[in-house]
Amino acid sequence: MDIDPANEGSWIYVHFDDVMDTSFTGIVVEKIDHEKIPYNKEWHIIGGETDLILKPLDSLDYNTIYLFRMNANKVFDIRGNLLDNDNDGAPGESPDDNYVRPFITFKSDGSDGDWPVNFEDKLKPFRSDSLYFLINGKVSMNIWRDVDIAIDIYDERWNTNDTSIVLIGVDSNTINQNTLSLFERDSKAEVMIERVTYIDDTTSSDFGRVTIHPLNILKPGTWYTLRLLGFIADKEGNKLDKDSIAYEENFRTLECNHDSTKCAEDFAPPTIENWINFRDYFEVEFDEMIDESTITSSTIYLEESGKRVEGVLSTRNESGRTIVRFTKSDGNPVSEEATVSEEIKDLIGNRMGKDAHHNF
Repeated sequence: MDIDPANEGSWIYVHFDDVMDTSFTGIVVEKIDHEKIPYNKEWHIIGGETDLILKPLDSLDYNTIYLFRMNANKVFDIRGNLLDNDNDGAPGESPDDNYVRPFITFKSDGSDGDWPVNFEDKLKPFRSDSLYFLINGKVSMNIWRDVDIAIDIYDERWNTNDTSIVLIGVDSNTINQNTLSLFERDSKAEVMIERVTYIDDTTSSDFGRVTIHPLNILKPGTWYTLRLLGFIADKEGNKLDKDSIAYEENFRTLECNHDSTKCAEDFAPPTIENWINFRDYFEVEFDEMIDESTITSSTIYLEESGKRVEGVLSTRNESGRTIVRFTKSDGNPVSEEATVSEEIKDLIGNRMGKDAHHNF
C-alpha cells in the first residue's frame, strides 16, 4: 500500500509557526463516512515552532479517499490561543477556520489500481462542537431565561472541477421538531418549541445555523438538554449519524431574562464540578457562570514545595459554565496543590465562601 506505517514518505507532516499545546485533539484522519483512522502523533518543538508527524498504525486501503481534518476550535497553542486559519482575528470559528484536505491512496508500485475513484457524494453532514445562545438573533454570552438555542450544522460535497471539498447546507426538511428535542435534564420534562429555523444560504454570515425557539421562557437556574437525532441528513440521504441519537449537550440557565424584568432569587454559591490535569496546565470547571473580575492570580493558583507557581490564567464559557485554565510558565508538569479561593463569585454575586483545594 502507498500509506505504510514504516514508509517515511507516506507520513503526514504538519508545521505550525508557534509552540503548540500537544494535548489538543483537533486533528483527525478519517474516511468519507467519518470512520476515524488511528495515527500515532510525533511532536517536534524547535525554536518557537512545532512540527507534527502523523504515522498510521496500519496500512490504509489503496484507491481510497481519506480526509485530513483540522478542527480549529480544538487546535491551540500553549497559551490557549485557537487556530485562526482565515486570519480574521476571530480564532476557532467553525467552519471558517477549519482545514480539510482530501487525499487518495494508490498501490505501492505506483499503479492507479482501479482508478478513477468514484466521487459520489457519501460525505455526511456534521455539526459544530458546541451549542450557543441568541437574544433577538444576536449571540449572547449569558444563558438568560429567554434565550433561543442555536447550533451549526453543515454538509460537504465534492467540487467536481478540482476534487476539493465545499460547504453546503443540509436538507432543511430533516431539521424539525421530529429530529431534535429540548427537555429538562433532571426531570426529563419536554420543553415546548414554538419553531425551528435553519439557514442554508451559504452567502449568509449565519450560514448553517439551526435555531430552536422555545414557546415560553425557560425556568431559572435549571439544567436543560438539547438532543439531535441522527436522521438529520443531506439531500443525498447521508445522515448526520448512524446512531439514532447523534448529539446531546447540557446547559444551565441564569436566574433572569436578558432585560432583568423576570428574575428568581439565587442564593446558591458556585461550586466546582471538575479538576483536570493536562500536564503543563490544569483546568477547573465550575457549575455555573463566574464573574470573571473575581478570577485572578490571588483566587486561583498553584503551589509547589510551599511556593506559588508562575502561570497564566485564561477563561472560557461553555453551556452555562465557566472553565478556568492555569498554564505553568515554565512548561513543566503540574503537581501538588491547586487552590480556588472563597472570593470567587457567580454572576449574581454569590461568593463560594469556602476555599477549595485539589492535589494533582
